[in-house]
Amino acid sequence: MALVALLCSANAAWGQDVTATITGTVSDPSGAPIVGASVTAKEIDRGTIWTAQTNEAGLYILVRIPIGAYELKAEIKGFKTAVHPLDSRPQPDGSR
Repeated sequence: MALVALLCSANAAWGQDVTATITGTVSDPSGAPIVGASVTAKEIDRGTIWTAQTNEAGLYILVRIPIGAYELKAEIKGFKTAVHPLDSRPQPDGSR
């Protein structure tokens, strides 16, 4: 089986610090939440890794991470690992 959904969003915190929050849901092919999946965000430029685990609803949150480009990975035994790129840096048109 594969981890089908790795939905995420990166929201910049526009205060003093330049950080982002990555949140999302990990689910199986039927849409059922995956509990206890390990989610990692690896910053592409520096190789720094942040980790989280999904809760009973399949939700995860990574808070106060530097804005940047990441490789987001979700994995748990018995499922194929899901890997997705994520860029939280503001774009010239104002989007992320």
